[in-house]
Amino acid sequence: MKIAQVVVTFPPDIGGMGQVVCDEAAELTKRGHDVTVFCLGYSTNRYNDSTTPFKVVRLLPYLASGNAGFVPALYKKLNGFDLVHLHYPFYGGAEWVWWRKIFTKLKYVVTYHMDAAPTQVHRWFIQKLYDWTIAKFILRSAEQVLFVDDEQSQKLALRKKLSPNKIVILPNGIDVEIFKPQPVTVKDFTLDDLEGKPIFLFVGNLLPVKGLEVLLKAWSKLENKDAVLLVVGGGYAEERYRKLAGQLALGNRVRWLGSCTDRKKLARYYSLATATIVPSFSESFSLVAAEAAACGSPVIGSDIHGMRARVIPNKTGILFQPKNVASLTQAIQQVLAMSETERKQCGMQGRELIENNFSLPRHVDELEKVYKHLL
Repeated sequence: MKIAQVVVTFPPDIGGMGQVVCDEAAELTKRGHDVTVFCLGYSTNRYNDSTTPFKVVRLLPYLASGNAGFVPALYKKLNGFDLVHLHYPFYGGAEWVWWRKIFTKLKYVVTYHMDAAPTQVHRWFIQKLYDWTIAKFILRSAEQVLFVDDEQSQKLALRKKLSPNKIVILPNGIDVEIFKPQPVTVKDFTLDDLEGKPIFLFVGNLLPVKGLEVLLKAWSKLENKDAVLLVVGGGYAEERYRKLAGQLALGNRVRWLGSCTDRKKLARYYSLATATIVPSFSESFSLVAAEAAACGSPVIGSDIHGMRARVIPNKTGILFQPKNVASLTQAIQQVLAMSETERKQCGMQGRELIENNFSLPRHVDELEKVYKHLL
């Protein structure tokens, strides 16, 4: 089967939509499909496309704004494919897949990863206008629309515009061969001074929606002053958070490790952690929570849509009230109060949850069923 995967961004955004597509395309290629990934091309791209087992075509946009890019060349590039898999949102690219369907009857499916979340009022207005005038037709014209989390998708206005027989719930897949429990120590990361201390982990882009500000404030209120928070990630708000940590007098109790594009190293961070904290205000699926659980790390997560299916309270982790400093502080202290045996049991159950429900092979099994049914 010749498949075009169309996505706005592609690695190195580890943990994002691009990484989901990379894993999906690699597994499909391993199963004998001819896969090409179409994405935006930027001069700042650091990812070596030649290392992938599938073809990557980067399209230079005529116009670009943030992650959006106007790429009319995509229309012709889709010649000869049996099926197009569009990963949404992709403003400036999705429209050309839709037009290709209108004029050539090319079949396509859509994975709806998340809502766009513009923070400026005029961008929010434009996005809502777009959703009601164009996006709903892009989704309605698809053969199937795949949502990554059933509960999270229930609140989406665009889902209500779709016929129920078009909707498929297909969670993202986790590469459980990379993300697995591993024997690691602080010496493996040259963090020797943390020997014997409880180590908690935050992974994600340092953006407001990821909730790091709430976590730092909770960290300042912990009774246990030996616990250390490792922050893995980068983003435009990093300096703001570093300044906040200084104001809260957190000192060496917070370590800033920067972005990590090496997933094997990231898996070792998860394995090292006493627990992984995901204090996000909004998630469509939460790859971080799933990856951490796959590595046997208990997860402390916000009690939100997109998280609850990955964190089972008192079994694989703890849920706390989103944006609530006191609730998060209590959840961290609850983990600190656990015995080593209790934490290991929690981690083992998290690993079992991911293997049984969210592994990459299981995900692609279901995806192939969708493809083959349509063709």
